Amino acid sequence: MTWPFENDTSAIVKKLAKRNVSSNRIFCFFNVLTIALAISLIVGISLFQQGSKISEQKILNQMQQATIGGLTAEQIEVLKKEPDLEDIVPYKHSDSFLMDGIKFEAVYMPTGFGIIKSYELVSGTCPEQYNEIVIDKNVQLELGYQLNIGDTITLPTAGSKTEDFIITGFTDNVETGTFYFYVSPAYAEQGVLLSDIPYSALIRVNGATEMGLIDFENTVYRLALSQDISRNQLYFNSKFCSSLISGSGMGGVLLATLFIAFSSGIVIYSVFYLSVSNQVSQIGQLKTIGMTEKQIKRMIRKEGYRFCLFGIPAGITVGIIFAYLLEPNGITIINAIATSILAIILGIIIVQISVYKPAQIASNISPIEATKYVGNDPELKESRVQNRKNHIRLSPYSLAVLSEKQNRKKHNLTIASLAIGGILFMVGATFISSWNPDSFARMGNLEDGEYYITINHNTLVNPKPYGISEYQVNTPFSQELMEELQQIPEVKEIYATERTAAIIEYHDEQLEIPIIPITPDNQEEILKTLPVDWTYETLVKQDAMVILGTSVQKEVYHACPSIGEKVTLRWFDGAEHSIDILIAGTSEKSMNEGFYLPKETIEKLWGDMDLTASLTLSVPEYEKVGKSVESKLNNILSRHPDLVMETLQEVKASSANTIHNTSVQVYGVSAFVIMFSIFNLTNTLISRISTRRKEFGILESIGMTKNR
Repeated sequence: MTWPFENDTSAIVKKLAKRNVSSNRIFCFFNVLTIALAISLIVGISLFQQGSKISEQKILNQMQQATIGGLTAEQIEVLKKEPDLEDIVPYKHSDSFLMDGIKFEAVYMPTGFGIIKSYELVSGTCPEQYNEIVIDKNVQLELGYQLNIGDTITLPTAGSKTEDFIITGFTDNVETGTFYFYVSPAYAEQGVLLSDIPYSALIRVNGATEMGLIDFENTVYRLALSQDISRNQLYFNSKFCSSLISGSGMGGVLLATLFIAFSSGIVIYSVFYLSVSNQVSQIGQLKTIGMTEKQIKRMIRKEGYRFCLFGIPAGITVGIIFAYLLEPNGITIINAIATSILAIILGIIIVQISVYKPAQIASNISPIEATKYVGNDPELKESRVQNRKNHIRLSPYSLAVLSEKQNRKKHNLTIASLAIGGILFMVGATFISSWNPDSFARMGNLEDGEYYITINHNTLVNPKPYGISEYQVNTPFSQELMEELQQIPEVKEIYATERTAAIIEYHDEQLEIPIIPITPDNQEEILKTLPVDWTYETLVKQDAMVILGTSVQKEVYHACPSIGEKVTLRWFDGAEHSIDILIAGTSEKSMNEGFYLPKETIEKLWGDMDLTASLTLSVPEYEKVGKSVESKLNNILSRHPDLVMETLQEVKASSANTIHNTSVQVYGVSAFVIMFSIFNLTNTLISRISTRRKEFGILESIGMTKNR
């Protein structure tokens, strides 16, 4: 603000700022590049995060929010009249089966004009007659021959029987491992693959996107109760439930924004510090002819505004393009405008905070000090480096040490910046190099082998109240199967895991739970949860249970017994039984969550029933013989429809995208930090060279060469 008695010097100050910017190209380049880079990263990261959520929400808007299993066609017709349901789609899918080593699965899901998106045709029409299907076009590559609309394909159905299907259309699901083909309503009712399988209902609830997670779940529970549907028949879409939890992911964006702002502020501060060092004589002259401290500060600030004028629009443009390339389906004009406005405000604030100290230093330079200035730090009134001797031995090393002591603040800042960049890069590179697809894929079921065979307990296809125990009654892991697996020469080890399932009655609910035996491997953790006067023998004597990971159990079952409570345990060994069980110990968190009973108690309840739940097969030369072994295993399992197999190759393929995205993010952050560190180092070196020109001239005059 200019008072009435003051001269309006704003035009002069503006011209001086413009001249200072245009006369120093290096100074201009570093500032504009720093601002543009910072703003582009802030805008890009923010829009990408928002775009990911929007893109995910678009997908969720076309998906079911929950699934109700074990229904009849009549029950689905009744549910269609429910006013609380926004959309409902009947659904069936068969167990997977093999043909020429290729895994297939039949699916019934009608297409229409509802909200829930069904399969999408790339050509042809939907199946209407009994033997018409739509199939994934990618299966042609696996089969090794061309398929066209109207062709007949023969697929196995039950046992050694086959069935002919006419192709009416193609999809492009790009599925890994399993190829789906979609059947007609008539086949869903009468076909061999689907007739015995109950319907499921894919549902969407009115106003669910505006609800909290608890309200949404309670709404579905009330709907199920009104239709006499058990909670065991309800399956929530975990991705949709996660979307109802607000604020997820924004903390990381805020942290990244603050880090970028701090890093870019350091570089801008360093560059303006260099500018002030080079303008000491000029500032002294301006003060001599009457320029005030206030006008000096205003001139420096206007230089900052001019850099914002060029750097911020460039950064916004690059950031929007970057975010669009990463997430084209999630970028909206409103979000882009709002983020750009916030970036402009944040960019100006960053620059003005960064130039505050250099502007303060410039305003404090007096004309007398300017005439004495010989290239040292403008903050220094006199040399702070003193030596007890009248002279020192001149060498490149001693002069470098002397320069470091004269510019201690900038030296420490540069060293810290380089250290942070180096540490982040080394940590990131170590993290990524140690995280390979093989080790990541082995973190689950394949920790000890390359093939995982387990019971095909699909509750939507074939719901069983007592879970896998109803399969174990028939001994799916028979002696015959074990002998066939042991005869495969490439298989060196077969690891068997024992567990079963039961039902506990708790708070008027019937919860199907996994029953895990206490073994020497987990006994230590189990015993830690028990009261001091309890032992393993006490657990056996009182038929007591231990629950590990109660926080996870509450998420899964929405309820979990506490220590000291008694619950009714129901189990199945060909007939139904029940017993009261005491909860002797619990732990809130555990890597081995589950419901544990002593082996003696399990034998007492289930008798001599084989409780093998899965097998893990180890093949040391997996890379060489993996496909051959997989083919042999598929042939064996084709005679055991109650078993399914997971392979290391399938898991690696599904996790490759996760590893790639994480690698890009880690290396991206590391590259950004290192780039700013290099900017800081470059600025420091240029600053020292610029402010020591006279010193270098004197040293050259007494014989110092350019190489030294």
